[in-house]
Amino acid sequence: MDKSFNLVEGDVGFLLPRVSAIDRDDLILKLCTAKTVLHLGCVDYPLLAERLKTSQLLHQKILRVAKRVWGVDVDTEGIRTLRD
Repeated sequence: MDKSFNLVEGDVGFLLPRVSAIDRDDLILKLCTAKTVLHLGCVDYPLLAERLKTSQLLHQKILRVAKRVWGVDVDTEGIRTLRD
């Protein structure tokens, strides 16, 4: 066994490497920086209004770092809100 990994036995019945927690939004923003992005599920229903108010909507954050962004969602009212 490779001693460079700190392995733990979990309930799944096999060994898993121990990893650090990462912030999902930080990782996504890093991957989107200066790129053209297609954001599927950009509305974040039913949290859209609250996240817009607090600037916590992932789509808003991507708009700040990406070169170009297209947002797609089945929530047509939410898309209208984002356009406005």
